[in-house]
Amino acid sequence: PYYMIPSRFIHLDALPRTATGKLSRRLLPKPEVEAGEYVAPENDKERALCDAMACALGLERFSAEDDFYALGGSSVTSMEVVGTCGLPGININQIFRGRTPKKIAEYYTEDLSHETVSAEHEKNLTRPCPLTQSQLGIFLECEKREGEALYNNPMLFRLSGNMDPELLTAAIEKTVLAHPGLFSGIVSDEHGIPAMQYQGAYAEQEICVREQMTEEELARTKESLVRPFAIKNERLFRIRLIETEEANYLFTDFHHLVFDGTSMQILAADLEKALGGENIDAESWTAFDAAMAELSARSNQGAWEKAKEWNLKQFGDAEPTALPEGDLKESDLKYGDRSFALDITYRELKAFCEQHKTTENVLTTAAFGYLLSAYTLKKEVLFTTVYNGRRDPRCKGTVSMFVTTLPVLCRRDVDLSVEEYLSGLKEQLLGSMASDLYSFAELSADTGLTSDVQFVWQGDMLSLPAGSTLKLKREKLPFIATGDVLSAQLFPEEDQLVFQVQYHADRYSEEYIARLAGCMNQVLKDMMVKDKLSELSLISDEERKEILALSRGEELHYDAGQTWLDLFSASVDRVPEKTAVSDSKGSYTYEELDRASDRIAAFLHANGAEENGFAAVRMDRVKEFVAAVIGIHKAGAAYLPIDLDYPEERVNYMLSDSGVKLLLTENLVADILSGKTDQAAASEKDGQEPAYRADLLSGEPDQMGASAGNGQEPAYRADLLSGEPDQTAASAGNGQEPAYRADISPDHLAYMIYTSGSTGKPKGVMIQHKALLNFVQFIRTRWGLSEKSRIALHSNFAFDAAVEDLFPPLTTGGTVCIVPESARRDPEKMREFLKQNA
Repeated sequence: PYYMIPSRFIHLDALPRTATGKLSRRLLPKPEVEAGEYVAPENDKERALCDAMACALGLERFSAEDDFYALGGSSVTSMEVVGTCGLPGININQIFRGRTPKKIAEYYTEDLSHETVSAEHEKNLTRPCPLTQSQLGIFLECEKREGEALYNNPMLFRLSGNMDPELLTAAIEKTVLAHPGLFSGIVSDEHGIPAMQYQGAYAEQEICVREQMTEEELARTKESLVRPFAIKNERLFRIRLIETEEANYLFTDFHHLVFDGTSMQILAADLEKALGGENIDAESWTAFDAAMAELSARSNQGAWEKAKEWNLKQFGDAEPTALPEGDLKESDLKYGDRSFALDITYRELKAFCEQHKTTENVLTTAAFGYLLSAYTLKKEVLFTTVYNGRRDPRCKGTVSMFVTTLPVLCRRDVDLSVEEYLSGLKEQLLGSMASDLYSFAELSADTGLTSDVQFVWQGDMLSLPAGSTLKLKREKLPFIATGDVLSAQLFPEEDQLVFQVQYHADRYSEEYIARLAGCMNQVLKDMMVKDKLSELSLISDEERKEILALSRGEELHYDAGQTWLDLFSASVDRVPEKTAVSDSKGSYTYEELDRASDRIAAFLHANGAEENGFAAVRMDRVKEFVAAVIGIHKAGAAYLPIDLDYPEERVNYMLSDSGVKLLLTENLVADILSGKTDQAAASEKDGQEPAYRADLLSGEPDQMGASAGNGQEPAYRADLLSGEPDQTAASAGNGQEPAYRADISPDHLAYMIYTSGSTGKPKGVMIQHKALLNFVQFIRTRWGLSEKSRIALHSNFAFDAAVEDLFPPLTTGGTVCIVPESARRDPEKMREFLKQNA
């Protein structure tokens, strides 16, 4: 595509780089987009286009081979070129396709039609003319939702005090009668297809109804001013001049079938002329002529097929919708309408667009696309927008519905620069406008794409024409235009940008929409100052600070130089006879748990436990598990819990990956606590193999938790118990209590727990004692733990959820009650366990 072909080259002696040596996109100089070498126009058509383009872009001259859009052209300035170049029959499509005056002139010559328009004009006023594609979509939606005030364009203006009601009424009548499309009636043609036909009887009805009421009555009437149109049986506009004791008000409501934003600009300009006593020329090219011209263009099968091909290539594989998830799920459909003032001025927006050779429409649409992508968590989102659709220069003064719906596909690639993102979207929108012969309704039917989300940059379409002297002040009217699930528009009110959102209020709350508007504000601001998409944010710096403040818990004051073992030892000293931990077979007091863990620590030290190394624990849900874990900590090591139900392959992987050399099983711990290992250690001094080592290497399932099978030695058993025993264990056999305890610090590792491995191999997550202590302090405080606390240890020992039930109670003198496996899986048994253990 065009935008991927370099159009400018800059010579650099060296590429700019960051401090780390990476290429810096931010420091790359931006190419000055200037006209290339001047090429003079070769004929009158090229000359007319060059002059019109120079005028539209504010340039002294324009080369016949310069790209209009690369130099800052847009859909708006394209219309200016169409209107000022003086080439009869030239259209926007030719400008979009050709891009340079030379190429545009070629397309214009090829497409030039020699039809006589005057004869057709009279004929079109008397016969049914087909609805345009834009009108047909509106008509079908209105048919489907008959009885709703749908696609109305209501406006209420407060008039200045010195405006003469009689003069205004006459001016309004003169203005409206000059535009025959407003008197369209919806009929069926000879084939039964919806069409529009001029209705002379409608023109004979009163154009502007005058009435009087009080301000209080008007306030009540505002709710009922907007009413549904019976689109097949009545005129498609209403005008009321309401006189109160305080002011006069002008209410207008034109149905979208015969009216659009540009139509309002046309009527306002004509009304100003009429109030000044000037004549208003009747339209030379009416809504009916426009409808027949579109029919003729669409009958060109080659052009229509080409437009279809382009649209399907661009949007055919896109997902059908990009609706953000709402925060409500109510059953009855409700509508909401909210407006928000952004803290970006219209002047700032225009200045950015002029500097970066883009348009307000591209910039704001791009910002909305990025916002929608973030809200839906999708890198690619599709929604719709509109453009004025006035591709034919003859419709410059025509009042009718020309607005065309266009699909927009935004891809949020964080590696793109903002400039690249805007450039890509600009090209896409220009292509959509050039290929709108194939309508969005047809694209939707062929692909299933929907238009539940729409964004429109309105520009000055919702205000009076620039320089207007009409003393009209627009009043707010409650009205939902289309009923789309989520529809947003951005427009300037003087120098302020207003973001208006209409939405299904059963799906989105007011707070949700307010947050959406705030994010739109921030994305648009960032897009104007940041270099890359990855630098854009949804929230301001102030909001970020507020959110981070919300995420901060209470500040706990404790001795960070301790470990949880220091708090456990304090519990032992304070309540030695109190129950520390219980299981289905018995319990340990704090003093008993302390002694048991000391014996295990001494055994581990004697058999090669390393500080900050790992010792694995594979045991059932018994109190000895707690003793084993504390013993591992006292030995200066970290524990690695392994579930009894884990398959041998996972166990092998965990032991190999962690480098574990010691594995504590239920049988081994029982031997340690009973003194069997002490006797074995003593016998080893006489050259005999310790009994516990023979047990460990025997491969019995009840000792290892897995069978070697077929006499093969399990991989994780090799060198499991390296290291020579010392006198500590032997002395315990002589009735002396093992005294070994490592000097651990907060930086020592406390435990490692492996992830499930659902996205690949399991990963070991290592936790230090300082983190464990921090968590213990939090749980103690949050749960209000004390000596009276009795906590059910319900979680699987191999999951980190067990940590909050295991350690905190033991630091306050509370009791840990280990839930047996049978109760963990049975709600009734669990209830009984909780009752029995209080």
